[in-house]
Amino acid sequence: MTFVTTLTQTLNQDDTATLDRYWRAANYLSAGQIYLLDNALLTEPLRPDHIKPRLLGHWGTSPGLNFIWAHLNRVISRSGATMMYVIGPGHGGPAATRSRTRSAPRSTTPT
Repeated sequence: MTFVTTLTQTLNQDDTATLDRYWRAANYLSAGQIYLLDNALLTEPLRPDHIKPRLLGHWGTSPGLNFIWAHLNRVISRSGATMMYVIGPGHGGPAATRSRTRSAPRSTTPT
């Protein structure tokens, strides 16, 4: 399947559900990285001491960056395309590191 063919295909329900699950998980991890010091899996009721006193990152950029990452991963895996997703440093950092961690092969260690 070519890159152009992959881009122009309509998503079926399974693809849509998979992309939605990935996007939601990446957004959850991004929010946790921005706001939480501890208890990211919410294994206990959230307390003020779990929340960072100084936030690093910006939630407003994370969902959009995660959305683009999810769709590019689909294109790459279907077409075998080689591409690089370039974003600037700063506010979008949590989205980039969360998506990188979620899409890394299990045998690699994310940086």
